[in-house]
Amino acid sequence: MNLVVNYIWGDKYTFSLPHQLFLESLSKIDCFKLVIVYGMSDENVNKLREIYNHVEIIEKPDFHYTSSYVIYKTIERFRKQCEYVLFTDSYDVIFQSDPFEYISKYDNEIFLTSPGFKVHEQWPDRNWQEYFNKSVGVPLDFNEDKVLNGGIIAGKIDAILNFYAFVASNLNRNGCHIVDQTVFLYFNQLMKDRGTVKVFDTRLDNFIYHCQNEYFFNREEKPNVIDGKIYTQSGELYCIWHQWDDIGYVAELDDNGQVYIK
Repeated sequence: MNLVVNYIWGDKYTFSLPHQLFLESLSKIDCFKLVIVYGMSDENVNKLREIYNHVEIIEKPDFHYTSSYVIYKTIERFRKQCEYVLFTDSYDVIFQSDPFEYISKYDNEIFLTSPGFKVHEQWPDRNWQEYFNKSVGVPLDFNEDKVLNGGIIAGKIDAILNFYAFVASNLNRNGCHIVDQTVFLYFNQLMKDRGTVKVFDTRLDNFIYHCQNEYFFNREEKPNVIDGKIYTQSGELYCIWHQWDDIGYVAELDDNGQVYIK
């Protein structure tokens, strides 16, 4: 089987319209659905149990109890039953086709995603890199690397478990809280010559459209919206749409309960 994993803190956005749109699109994916929750009301937990195959309730995480470690410990029990696992954000993601069918075409073991621009082109990522290098003494230069997004991570279960173990062990090195996306860059550099990791680029691939690209750089490079779905400019359907609510797109449920984009 394949596994989709989500992580939700609290009630504030749970079952808001963006969350409902995500859940509706998720319902079309044939997979085992798992959600990790913290600080949520019993009412909402029970509603999620009607949608997900498993709801994992955790205690309040402390500084060293990172989300990456929580994800690792939760999905580890599915190691023998699961082939692929996909972690996604829950509020700004819409599935347009089956992501497992998409990634299974590749021989790689881990799939990361990028909005397409480089670290040196965006100040938060530049600052995170500098802080990472000073905190852990890593003599690597990420400036020409593509920014990696933390909202969509996929791959074969064993490789993903190793990935999350690596990330969790590096997030709090020397008592410094490090942004996970910078650790992704560190991991990708270490693995770049092994063929283990593939990075899907919003500008080049149709696996995912990150609106982060459009928000920061290329407002003229909009996707095509056709019959309520988004496509590349060459007419290929994007598998996943991410961060759609950041820049004014409208998504809603139509009269048939289907996600419709305009």
